[in-house]
Amino acid sequence: MKHKVFKASQNAYIEVLETETEEEAREFCESHNWELKDENEFVWELYYEKA
Repeated sequence: MKHKVFKASQNAYIEVLETETEEEAREFCESHNWELKDENEFVWELYYEKA
């Protein structure tokens, strides 16, 4: 089963990554401290879910 990682802010969310396992998705989020800063220095929250 696939897992997708999203960056989210209020009502907006954008897919960042699709992985084969939940562990890979979680590791990606953890390696970024559950945040992702974009080119405008805006900080998005990271989360993952089953695809």
